[in-house]
Amino acid sequence: MKYLKVFYLLFLRLLPKTVKKQVTIVYLMSFSSNDGEVIQRLAEKYSTDFLLFFTENNQLYAKKLAEKGVTILPYSQKQLLVHNGISYLKQAQVVVADNYFPELAILKPNKNRRIIQLWHAIGAVKTFGWEDSATLNRSTSDQRRFQKVYDAFTDIVVSSEAMGQVFVNSWKAAPEVLRYLGFPKADLLVKQSIATQHGSSILYAPTYRENSAAMMAVIESAIQAFSQLSEQSFLLKLHPAVSIDKLVLPNNVALTKESLEQLFPQTEILVTDYSASLFEFMVSRTNGKVIFFVPDLEIYKAMPGIQKEFLDYAPGPVTKTTEELTEVLNKNEFSSFEERAVQWGEQWNQYNDGEAGKRVLALVDAGLGRIK
Repeated sequence: MKYLKVFYLLFLRLLPKTVKKQVTIVYLMSFSSNDGEVIQRLAEKYSTDFLLFFTENNQLYAKKLAEKGVTILPYSQKQLLVHNGISYLKQAQVVVADNYFPELAILKPNKNRRIIQLWHAIGAVKTFGWEDSATLNRSTSDQRRFQKVYDAFTDIVVSSEAMGQVFVNSWKAAPEVLRYLGFPKADLLVKQSIATQHGSSILYAPTYRENSAAMMAVIESAIQAFSQLSEQSFLLKLHPAVSIDKLVLPNNVALTKESLEQLFPQTEILVTDYSASLFEFMVSRTNGKVIFFVPDLEIYKAMPGIQKEFLDYAPGPVTKTTEELTEVLNKNEFSSFEERAVQWGEQWNQYNDGEAGKRVLALVDAGLGRIK
């Protein structure tokens, strides 16, 4: 497997550039609805000079964008290697990415190219990059490749100085590449915050875990707590990759497939764990309440890890057992966390003022203008 990755990237590096596969701007999308309409606005402005690559789990969202006139291609090894789709990346003057993409490691340094990281979350609870304990156990060649990708970014868009520091720690990012522009997706959430503050639902939205048995154990423990509170109603929002065939829900728990953006305005209490969705919730509902249910905390702290001191400034009670979660929900008392929640929001949403999308578009324009 190790050598397959090496040869794959080597073959990509050797593929020739072609005029037929050339655009000015390429967007690499691995998260749906992360862009806050930046993709559509870039497509409207640059037309066929803009290309959206999408990963397999984003097909539906990509097709909706295609219906609005966005040029799309699947981001797959077949497309990049067999069909020489890598030519688009090699020749793009601006590349926007919402995640880590190993193929960026093959792009030759070019002072006229901008590679912009538009990370898929406002903040971080889980560790990643060099702060993920798994990274230190990878081979030296893997680690070199990781850092080559991290170093490829000329601009890393963040919502706060706190998140900027996370990238400095996690990717060894140079402070001068940090762009304090805000999170484009938060623009909509800011508007929601202004328009609606009257939700009363309790939403449970746990983060995804690769170990399906561990994932189900956590969910079942939470549902056990909910079942003991028959007078309250709960909404359950699961990751799309989670199968619930064997999950039996009590009458007061309803599974929902609505997006989190649709659910947040109607939510008073968010029950979650290490999910970055809590940052978005705190933008959408500035008076919202958060409960952390983390029965696997010690395991998670070891792999992949959580941000240092997060539990010390968490904007809501941290519960580790079904009994503790039941007790906190029963009491419904959050006054001791109000000041901390305000400070927490100010810390992580420092530049989320509803205008982030405009600033990101201006960053792209500046990149193109500098090389024209």
